[in-house]
Amino acid sequence: MNMRIVMLAMALLLPVAALGQQAQDPATRMAKARELADGGRLAEAMQIWEEVVGLLPEAERAPVHLELAKACRKFARLPEAWYHFDRYVRASAQPAAEAVTERETLEKALARTHCRLEFTSDPEGATLFFNETGEGAGYVTPFVYWVKPGMQELTGVKEGYEMRSIQFASCAAGGTSLQKLVLSRLEQSGVLQLAGQEVGAEVFLNGKPEGTVPFRKKVAAGTWEVVVSKPGRPSWRMEIVVPAGGTVVERPVIPKSGKIEEIRPVETEDQGGSWWKWVLVGGGMAVVGVAGTMNGVAYSRNEDLKKKYPDGTFWNPVSPKIPAMYQQEYDNDVQPMATGAWVLYGVGGAAIVTGTVLLILDAASDSGKATVVPLADGDLLGIGATLTF
Repeated sequence: MNMRIVMLAMALLLPVAALGQQAQDPATRMAKARELADGGRLAEAMQIWEEVVGLLPEAERAPVHLELAKACRKFARLPEAWYHFDRYVRASAQPAAEAVTERETLEKALARTHCRLEFTSDPEGATLFFNETGEGAGYVTPFVYWVKPGMQELTGVKEGYEMRSIQFASCAAGGTSLQKLVLSRLEQSGVLQLAGQEVGAEVFLNGKPEGTVPFRKKVAAGTWEVVVSKPGRPSWRMEIVVPAGGTVVERPVIPKSGKIEEIRPVETEDQGGSWWKWVLVGGGMAVVGVAGTMNGVAYSRNEDLKKKYPDGTFWNPVSPKIPAMYQQEYDNDVQPMATGAWVLYGVGGAAIVTGTVLLILDAASDSGKATVVPLADGDLLGIGATLTF
C-alpha cells in the first residue's frame, strides 16, 4: 500500500519537475517573451530577454540582441538600441540588412548629442554597470556605448576580483573617449585563530613552529595541517581549511594521555633564508673595521706631518710659512687613506643597517607589525625598531 502511494506521488511530481525545468529553458523563455511583446507587454518581454542573454553562449545570443534592439528602439532608448543592434551585427554571420541600416541610422543620430565611449577592462571580460550597485543590465568588456556629455559612474564586477566603481567625465557630443577599468584580485588569504584552554601550547603549521596559543595569523587560503603540542603530552592535530578572506577559529584540547610523538620542525625557505642577512651584517662590520684601521693610519700620518712642520697654533699647527709643502705631503700620504676610510665607512654602515632592518622585519609575524625608524642625536646615528603583535 505504502509503495503504491510513493509511486503515485512520484508520478504526480515528475510533470511538475519537468515543467519547472522547461520554464528555465532559454528557448521556452524566448517564446514567452515574444508572446508578451506581441501582446503589448514589451517591458516584461525585455526583462526576460535581458535575463536570457546572460544564459546563452556568445555564439547563440544574436537573436536575443536583435529582439532587445527592436524593443529598445520602440521605447526610444537609443543608446541601448544601438548597443544591441551592434552586438547582433557582430555576432551574426549574415546579419539582416535592415539591422545594419538601423545601427548606422542610430549612430548618426547619437553622434549629434552623445559621446561614444569604448570600454575595456583589466582583466578582460568584466561586466560593467552604469551605477554603483552592480545591478541591472550589465555590459561585458570590451564594448562600445553612447552616453550624454557629463559625469558618468561605472561599476565593474568579475568573479575572483573586487568590485570597483569609478566616476569620469565623458567627452563632448560627437567625440570618442576610451575608458579602462582595472580590477584587483580578491585577497587570497585568510586568518587562522587558535584559542581556548591550552594557553602556552606550541603551534605548528605544516610542520613549522609559528607561535603559541592564543594564536592568530594571516595565512594563505587553503588547507593547513595544524598541530598543537605541550611537553610530555600527546599532540592535538587537525587539518583546517582557511577560506579566502575568511577567519577560522578553533579551540584545541590536548589529550591528557596517549602516544607521545616527537615533532620535528620542518626546515623551510624562510627559516634557512636569513643566513645572507647575517652575512650582510657581519660583512658590513668587517668593512667598517677596515675603514677604522685606514682612518687610524691616516690620522697617524697626519700627526707626523704636524711634527715635521711645527710653529703653528693648536687649531692650525702648520706654520703659515710652509703651507704648500705640508699640503703636498698631506695630499700624497694622508688624503687618499682618509678618503678610502670614509668610503668604506659608508659601504659597511649601509650593509649593517640593511641587514639589521631585514632581520627585524623577519622577526615580525604576519599578524604583527614592525616599524623601523632612523635615530639621530648629535653625532650619534642609528635605527630604532618597534614590534607590535
